[in-house]
Amino acid sequence: MLQAGPVWLPLITVDNVLSTPTATPHPTPTPRDTPVPLPTPTIAAPYFVIGQLRCDTSDEYVRVDNIGGVAGNLSGWRIHSVVASQTYYFPDFVLGPGASVYVHSGPGAPPTNGNNLLWTTSYIWNNNNDQAHLINPNGAVVFSRSC
Repeated sequence: MLQAGPVWLPLITVDNVLSTPTATPHPTPTPRDTPVPLPTPTIAAPYFVIGQLRCDTSDEYVRVDNIGGVAGNLSGWRIHSVVASQTYYFPDFVLGPGASVYVHSGPGAPPTNGNNLLWTTSYIWNNNNDQAHLINPNGAVVFSRSC
């Protein structure tokens, strides 16, 4: 343990005579290696996740994000509401890297246009503890988000 001031040690000479204590300098602590953050790897495939689930307005939506490094087609993918057991099937829709698509429901939902897809003008999401599952074409749940 390092101390705050000089450390006084008795100095014994060659002929075993006790001499006047002298200050011994403190050792300089060795700097520790500072970890260098690694760059975030780019996923060289499409990688779809549910970025947001909005359940409590007349325009409900699920935002699906592609966090991968290349575009991917959502055809064959689906969103499933666990509580009401309702499913939205994506059309032939290519989502670029870093892009998002919104799947809308509820009476305030906008029509399909660009990156906004209309599921239904009926409410889908139960505001208390409903879950959205993003399901790949093989039927595996790859991402979930709760209201």
